[in-house]
Amino acid sequence: MNKISCEIVRDLLPLYADDAVSDASRALVEAHLEACENCRKVLENCRAQVKIPPESTADPLKKVKRRQIHRIALAALAAVACAALVFGLYFNYSTRSVTVPYDAATMTVADAGDGVFRFYYPENVNGISTRTVHVERDGMQEIVLFYYLDYRPLRDAGSFPNGFFAKEFPPEDFGEVSRIFYRDFNGVDPDVLIDEMDVTPLVWEAEGAPLLTPFTPAG
Repeated sequence: MNKISCEIVRDLLPLYADDAVSDASRALVEAHLEACENCRKVLENCRAQVKIPPESTADPLKKVKRRQIHRIALAALAAVACAALVFGLYFNYSTRSVTVPYDAATMTVADAGDGVFRFYYPENVNGISTRTVHVERDGMQEIVLFYYLDYRPLRDAGSFPNGFFAKEFPPEDFGEVSRIFYRDFNGVDPDVLIDEMDVTPLVWEAEGAPLLTPFTPAG
């Protein structure tokens, strides 16, 4: 086999390292490498530069996929959070009761007899709340009634098509109602309601009010 110079072998080494030489050239290179330590070192360096770890090409793709999955997961979580927030706001707003401001022209009360009162209301009303309070004066008491109307912004208003709420307060159970005031009493102490009656809208009062009856302490 003919000997070849180191210069020629080193020109062939990149192709040899990449397994891209003919069988004849491979035989010449291998024969030269057996006797030439310097060319063997050059081959090692060449292989170190040419060789790419199998995972090195896959890692960038894996990183890209991981980023995509991470972004998709974040987008999904954000969508779920937004949907939950919107639903929560809608539910809270749709079920929230708003007190109807008092309007003397449209909010009136009529005595229908036998303890039945008709509470007339304007549009955009969904419900009524009432509360009786006993006002004591020198061993006597007066029965006063507080009420207010409410509506829910996202629900159909006018739940009572007659234009009024009919509420019964039997005298034998509640006593004779003397006066009716309009006020949102939710969370308000009865003593506060009594103290502020002078500044609370009076909607109705019985003839000869206040009607006083003997006060009998409970128990």
